[in-house]
Amino acid sequence: MHAFSLKKILCSFIFFFVSGFAEDLKYTHFVDEYFSIHVVEFDPKKFEILPILGLDECLGKEKLSSIAKRYNASLAINGGFFKITDEIDDGLPDGILKIENEWISLPKKPRAALGWDKNFNTILLDRLLTNAILLLDGEEFLLDGINCVKKGNQRIVYFPIFHKTTLTSLNTLEFTVIDNQVAKISHGSSKIPEEGFIISVDKTDPIIDKILNSKHIDTKIFILPSNNSSWDNIDYIIGGTPLLIKNGEIITDFSIEAVQSSFIIKKHARSAIGIKPNGNWLFVVVDVSTGGMTLNELAKFLKGLARVYKLFENPNVSYSLLANNNT
Repeated sequence: MHAFSLKKILCSFIFFFVSGFAEDLKYTHFVDEYFSIHVVEFDPKKFEILPILGLDECLGKEKLSSIAKRYNASLAINGGFFKITDEIDDGLPDGILKIENEWISLPKKPRAALGWDKNFNTILLDRLLTNAILLLDGEEFLLDGINCVKKGNQRIVYFPIFHKTTLTSLNTLEFTVIDNQVAKISHGSSKIPEEGFIISVDKTDPIIDKILNSKHIDTKIFILPSNNSSWDNIDYIIGGTPLLIKNGEIITDFSIEAVQSSFIIKKHARSAIGIKPNGNWLFVVVDVSTGGMTLNELAKFLKGLARVYKLFENPNVSYSLLANNNT
């Protein structure tokens, strides 16, 4: 623990939330007739860095400036994908997300993810997928997801961070699990317990009898690739796309992450998180005042700064980099 009182750096959904002394944040604005790029460099061990959800839950959206003010952030940057719809899933995180060792959202494609423990002793980066598992007396059953809108006969688990209720239809059968045992059975839109979770399944799902007869119920998220067990001890994981630079080399083949070609070759507002050889982090925002950047243009710029890992882009969302008046 540092002797000084921490402020915050915020990353909102994911907003990064950085806390520490303002003088320990090095801000540079690179601007010419072609590009306008904002870069902040800092030592992560001097700050508290938190991913924060808008409205502090999975659903709904909140302006970056509003969240930064609520958390008294020294610096805030948009950090991940979320859904923009007119449906109940508006604002729902879209990609891998783990906050304070609590799983919020899981990836659908093998995309870039940055992970760190709360003391910054371990910082990892890789392309990740996950398997969500329901454990019934130790026996494993595959789930279709967590904290997401249930469709058809999917098996979904809901944790308190999702919303007050599951927002499911009355056609579902839901089990309230507290202290690893079924405490209640209901039909749709169940209240999610603060100290437990909800299993939501189709009324004809053969797993129902297994759930009813189980004495110990739990969940488990398996991270792929599974050959690096260090990911199991990571408190924070956030995702984006694509991985742009690794070990100082620019990546040009994004097929494994299923990135759309227009996302690669067209100019957009961009945001990135990078790691330098000395361990310092970079938050990078390319604004649209001069048209934005292609991925290749951004990669070349970042390689000139240091070894940088490209994350957190979405051309459908405007990006902001906010700092308080002391930075």
